[in-house]
Amino acid sequence: MLNFLEDYVVKHFNEEESIQKKNNYPGYELQHIEHQKFKNGLSKLRKIIELDGIKASSIIIIQQRICNWWINHISKEDMELGKFLCE
Repeated sequence: MLNFLEDYVVKHFNEEESIQKKNNYPGYELQHIEHQKFKNGLSKLRKIIELDGIKASSIIIIQQRICNWWINHISKEDMELGKFLCE
């Protein structure tokens, strides 16, 4: 699951940031910083799993991060990007 998430995040964020640059999106820098934070969090989680193995706590952390990302980033920042692109 973590492999899939890491691969998906890199591909999706790269595509999204490319669209932002192409359209001179004024929120690009903020989006880029948020994307980096999310990727860094996944890297830290991978290191924890590599050291301690997969535990229920690791699965819960992944679930919480995805839910928080949905609530705080996708439903706000990405919605603003969508509005900008539709103008």
